Amino acid sequence: MDKLPDGFKFGNELPEPPLRQERLKRPKQDVLEVTSLSDALEYFRALKPEISIESPVKLQNSRIGAVFRGENEAYLVLFKRDTYRHFGNHYENIPDGDKVYGMICNYKLVAWAATAEVEIVVIFPNRDIYSIPGITFWDYYEKYRTDVKHAPGEIATPITIWRKWSK
Repeated sequence: MDKLPDGFKFGNELPEPPLRQERLKRPKQDVLEVTSLSDALEYFRALKPEISIESPVKLQNSRIGAVFRGENEAYLVLFKRDTYRHFGNHYENIPDGDKVYGMICNYKLVAWAATAEVEIVVIFPNRDIYSIPGITFWDYYEKYRTDVKHAPGEIATPITIWRKWSK
């Protein structure tokens, strides 16, 4: 073969590839997503500036939330990545209207929230916020025994009994 096909070039004859441009990071103006407990607590503080953080909440030496107290209100604020998607499938004794997604929370935290008259607040990555009085969560658990089988020490309620906060 005397001649190379038309358009064919050897590697050393090719032009240099363009330099790869680094992706520019957008400045953090308005957080559209909550990605951590710290973000969730900051977001909650912005929504309720009149109340102050009382104490962090730890479970097995890991910080999982914080208690906020105001003049006539108290909240246990938690960050959750997702709902309990199979809640409705795991419990046969619950009413049909409750066979939807659910929320999971630690048994000891719910017991404490119920006795301390604290409202449990859950913040999701998309900034949706749901809340339930601790006693309401506890009463549902007592009535239907919704222990989470795959997560010992955790109990659950349907999302339908939680109040969704408006943004």
